[in-house]
Amino acid sequence: MTGYKLDNLTVLTENNTIGKVVTAGFWESDVIATLLAGEPQKLIMFEPDNALYAEAKANYADESSVEVCNATLSDKTGEAEYFVFTPNRFSSLLKPKQLLKIYRKNSNDNVTSINVSTVQSVCEQQKILPSAGNILLLGVNCPSTILSDAIQTDHLSYFDVIIVRQPKQGLYETEQQQDALSTVLQENKFNVLQELSHDPMYTQFVYGRDHQGERINALQAKVTAAESRNAEVAKQLAETESRSSQFESSATELNANYSKLKAEYEELTANVSALEIKGTELATQNTQLDTALAQTKAQYDKLSAGSAEKQTANQQIAAQVTALQAKQNELVEGHKNKDAQIAELTAQRDQQTQGHQETKQRAESLKAQNETLSADRAQRLTENEQLAAQVTALQAKHNELAESQKNKDTQIAELSAQRDQQAKDHQETKQQAESLKAQNETLSDDRAQRLTENEQLAAQVTALQAKHNELAENQKNKDDKIAELTAQRDQQAKGHQETKQQAELLKAQNDKLSADSAEKQTANQQIAAQVTALQAKQNELVEGQKNKDAQIAELTAQRDQQTQGQQETKQRAEALKGQNEHLLAQVAALQTKQNELAENQKNKDDKIAELTAQRDQQAKGHQETKQQAELLKAQNDKLSADSAEKQTANQQIAAQVTALQAKQNELVEGQKNKGAQIAELTAQHDQQTQGHQETKQLAEVLKVENETLSAASGQQQTVIEKLTAQVNVFETKQNELIETQKNKDAQITELTAQRDQQTKGHQETRQQAESLKAQNETLSADRAQRLTENEQLAAQVTALQAKHNQLAETQKNKDDKIAELTAQRDQQAKGQQETNQLAEALKVENSTRTAESAQQQTVIEQLTAQVNVFETKQYELVEGQKNKDDKIAELTQQRDQQAQEHQANEQRAERLNQQCEELKTYSAERQKSADLALKLQTKAQIDLDDLREKYQHKHTNEQKLVALISELRAKLQQAAEYYYELQEKHPELNEVTQNQVEPSNIENYGTAHVEALEKKTRPAKRKKRSKAAKSVTRGKS
Repeated sequence: MTGYKLDNLTVLTENNTIGKVVTAGFWESDVIATLLAGEPQKLIMFEPDNALYAEAKANYADESSVEVCNATLSDKTGEAEYFVFTPNRFSSLLKPKQLLKIYRKNSNDNVTSINVSTVQSVCEQQKILPSAGNILLLGVNCPSTILSDAIQTDHLSYFDVIIVRQPKQGLYETEQQQDALSTVLQENKFNVLQELSHDPMYTQFVYGRDHQGERINALQAKVTAAESRNAEVAKQLAETESRSSQFESSATELNANYSKLKAEYEELTANVSALEIKGTELATQNTQLDTALAQTKAQYDKLSAGSAEKQTANQQIAAQVTALQAKQNELVEGHKNKDAQIAELTAQRDQQTQGHQETKQRAESLKAQNETLSADRAQRLTENEQLAAQVTALQAKHNELAESQKNKDTQIAELSAQRDQQAKDHQETKQQAESLKAQNETLSDDRAQRLTENEQLAAQVTALQAKHNELAENQKNKDDKIAELTAQRDQQAKGHQETKQQAELLKAQNDKLSADSAEKQTANQQIAAQVTALQAKQNELVEGQKNKDAQIAELTAQRDQQTQGQQETKQRAEALKGQNEHLLAQVAALQTKQNELAENQKNKDDKIAELTAQRDQQAKGHQETKQQAELLKAQNDKLSADSAEKQTANQQIAAQVTALQAKQNELVEGQKNKGAQIAELTAQHDQQTQGHQETKQLAEVLKVENETLSAASGQQQTVIEKLTAQVNVFETKQNELIETQKNKDAQITELTAQRDQQTKGHQETRQQAESLKAQNETLSADRAQRLTENEQLAAQVTALQAKHNQLAETQKNKDDKIAELTAQRDQQAKGQQETNQLAEALKVENSTRTAESAQQQTVIEQLTAQVNVFETKQYELVEGQKNKDDKIAELTQQRDQQAQEHQANEQRAERLNQQCEELKTYSAERQKSADLALKLQTKAQIDLDDLREKYQHKHTNEQKLVALISELRAKLQQAAEYYYELQEKHPELNEVTQNQVEPSNIENYGTAHVEALEKKTRPAKRKKRSKAAKSVTRGKS
């Protein structure tokens, strides 16, 4: 059976050429012939049937572009089951279904194993590349599975044309339908180009890749990418504009802050001087206070002798209190271990109601007594809990201050590093700005020199105009015989008038446009062109002999100009050297100034630190005096009940204390007039002293309450004393941390101010550098323009020299003609004279012969004299010509040397320009590194804020846990006391717990160290003991 015709496959490919063709299940000869007619690069045929494989191998053995493989395509590589069918064109990897009803001689038992490979492996082995006009042909042998695998591996895009023979529905068991297959192929940019359904068993579809759609999609992707890029660029531009506006606003704010800081600094210097004066006054007052305190201490020593005995008694009580506290701690530990046993005992007590009625009644009475005692102890426990809460709060504050101290230390280190880096960048930008400024100054000097040269040229133009007028007047007096010369003179006079008018117009324009330097340069170019034209015309008016003099003058002028340019370049190089040395000296001076400023700043910081230390010492002394006065007042109040004499002494001490307080108030009022920073520090210090006094008052109140309750239990007094000691320690630490915190805050503010100043200076220097850079670029452009103009002038000079040589040659020719004409005229005149003489001789022969001979002699002598004159002139001219040729050779050599030197100077200038560009690139790189450092700093700041939030959360949780632990501790202590009272009143409970109580399941409560607690709480078998023995064992537990 012949297959459908496949014509014009080349038209369907992208480049109208067929690349490599892969067939599987297309065995018809006419199909293969049409494929070979398209001249493919290679035809790869897959045939799993052995008979058909051998036939195809034999038929296409002569075709070098055909390769036959004994396998088929599938969705995997290796071996697979192959259902052999007759006719063999329906043999497939799929299991037949309706085919068995059509061709009943077949069955599903005829199965063999064949080699299979995927489209991916074929493309890799055969080196099939995408977009090369490749074609894929698939027969009825499961095309959907092959194509789905190729889509997954993205190798379907390697083919431009796909031809599929889709079997009819139901012929095979698991074959995808055409609708689903076509949708999948359309999703992968393949369109149905042809559909043939002449065969009842399958339908042939030709799919072609939509190349135009792919190109449109690619263009759309590029357009979207470009739009996204434009959006990003617009966003970046908006960000840059916002940043620039922010920078401008911050710059204005920084300027305002700088002026404010400057004023504050001046005020601080004035305040420091005032503080030094007040410090001396305070020192004198402190000496007076020390003398008064010495007197009060002497009186206090007299009074304290009587209270020494009371102190010894208090020490003994304190020792007892410590012992009681140790016992209390032991009781708390034992109570923790016996909480479970109490629960079990209460359960057993409810069960044993019959045998333990008496014990119940006793327990109830003991319970009533315990409740009265627990009420008293609850008050004490609440007081202790309050003190413990205060201690924990102080500890938390201490930890927070320590952490804030660490954070500020890190911030100070970062700010100092940033300040150093910014100072370094600032110095570098300053150096660059100074170098650019030096270049700008050199270029401005060059510009001024050019202006002076232009003025000199204008002066030369006026001089040449005057000379030209003189030559014109002399030209009018010349001989009128030579018509050609007169005509040329008239033409030259006309040209001279035109040039004069042009010169006057250009001069007027130059006067009008003197403000603009660029227009001056153009006017100067025109003036220079006119000068050369006037010089050429002047050289044409002068005789031929003067032409060589003009050439010599021009050469000497060029040499002078070159020497002048060389001298200027040398002067510029020397000026650049001097400027560089001056800049280096300025940089060194700036560094020394910066070091001096840093030393002054250090000295001022030291002075401020000394003053703050003195102030802190004075405040500390005032606090000590306050404390001593309060102690003396309290002791005097206590001793006032003993004797009236002590009362009078106490009144005197109180009077002294009030005097000291008055003096202290005066000192405080004097210190209120200090600077802003000192005022803030004193306010904070006063707040801290108030808090300290409040805490002291609370401690004194607690001390009084503990003294009232000392009869009930001395244990509470020791606890309160320890807590007050801890409070004092924590308060001192807190004061120290707050003082260090204040100092570091001041350092941070100073560092931030310095950093802001440096950033401001850095921005200003950057702006100066940019402005200088712009000026340098404009000047370099002007310089390049002038060089081009000079080159044009040189070309004009060479052209004028060529014209001058031509005119000199024409002048020589005219002079030769004039000489010939004069010779002919002389000969004619001489012949006429001879004829006249002969006629006269014929008339008067005898009388006139003597006169004629005399005349002839005189004529001969004149002629000889003229000949001699002409010979001498000729000799002089020859020698002058030789000398002028030698001068010309020397001038050409000098000109060549000067040109070489000028080239060397230009090379040096180019090197300097290259160095300037390298410095510009270096500054740009440094700016990038500074931006990156700023980004890293912001990231570190964000991380630090996150850590602070996490730590605050943990701290709150820890405080909650501490509160819960304190509540548990109080409850456990109450239970322990209740249990010990029961044990003392009812010793039989020990026997009951020993015999009947089972071990408690403490693990359910989740407490730590369960085994150790059970060992401690579980009582062993023991005999009845006395109360003393019980107290000893209880203390040990």
